[in-house]
Amino acid sequence: MTIDESWKYLSPTKIVFGQNSFDRLKAYLLDLNIKREILLVTGQNFIKKHGFLVQLHRMLYDKSIHHFDKVSPNPNQEDICQGIQFVGNTEIELVIALGGGSVLDAGKAIAILLKNPGSLNEYLQGERKITQRGIPVIAIPTTAGTASEVTCWATIWDMERKNKYSLSHQWMFPEYAIVDPALTVPMPRTLTAMTGMDALTHAIESCWSLNSQPISDVFALRAIRLIRNNIQKACDKPEDMTARTNMALASLFAGLAFNNTRTAACHSLSYPMTFHFGIPHGLAVSITLKEVIKYNNRIVPEKVKQIVEEFGESSVEGFIKAIGELMVSIGLPTKLRDLKLREEDLNVLIKDSINPERMKNNPANLTEVDIRTILKNVL
Repeated sequence: MTIDESWKYLSPTKIVFGQNSFDRLKAYLLDLNIKREILLVTGQNFIKKHGFLVQLHRMLYDKSIHHFDKVSPNPNQEDICQGIQFVGNTEIELVIALGGGSVLDAGKAIAILLKNPGSLNEYLQGERKITQRGIPVIAIPTTAGTASEVTCWATIWDMERKNKYSLSHQWMFPEYAIVDPALTVPMPRTLTAMTGMDALTHAIESCWSLNSQPISDVFALRAIRLIRNNIQKACDKPEDMTARTNMALASLFAGLAFNNTRTAACHSLSYPMTFHFGIPHGLAVSITLKEVIKYNNRIVPEKVKQIVEEFGESSVEGFIKAIGELMVSIGLPTKLRDLKLREEDLNVLIKDSINPERMKNNPANLTEVDIRTILKNVL
């Protein structure tokens, strides 16, 4: 870093981390002076199946909980609008979002729109601006991957138009993030693997992002090492609390990094994989890591060297081999053909793969020829 460089870092969310921290939820409601009306946002099955819903009701027995559970795996405008309609005229004091990244994103979007007039689409299209603080949010992740509990945006998917939007504002940071590794224990192996690779990609892309800075680098590099050392065990031994705690911490660190830097080329390349072929986000973002690092190594070799070393390797070639072996060992495919894609499908991916907001963060300027090469090499 040169003497004339300047940077800024923002993360206002109060973070509560640790096993069984979920049990202390009521204390944070008292801190926020919540009297009665709470909107609980969840997915349809997970928290019910594993007893978290019963636990929450037991803790908040004296509150009026309005439970909205219609959040899709890739939340869309209809999900958010249904949530707002569900609230109706109830004077909600707090939104508790309990679930994976999609649930947390939906909760944050609903909370801000309950205090800002107009339709969601008007905000996504830039026709309206957020002008008022939303309802306070307590975000409680049940996965270790997206880190939406400490970011200031909500991802909204439009699967019909093949578009991804980010509703974003500094007032969308949750008031509290309660990160309890015990809540991630019931995650299936495949979800543990994919969310872990999502967190790894967040950390790596934050580190080589053109917006990286000293604080984000500290979080990003630490997250890379934690994931490298713990993801296999978290997949193989799901009740190993050391591995689960370290993966939850890694996801959190990655979020504290990329919230300030944003992601880059791997995310840009991933979106059409999800839109057109239904490839889950965590897999879609990580499947091109082995190829994108080759291009970025030409531009920011010192940053790439740090990433490689935190991953426990001494060369880019060693990193590429190791990350491929890791993905295989945790049960994830490393080739698009394993996901039923064919060479003719690459044209669809290339057409929609350049997301300007993400690509402009990437150190290497990837041309259409480069993108075709990357996708061919992972086919």
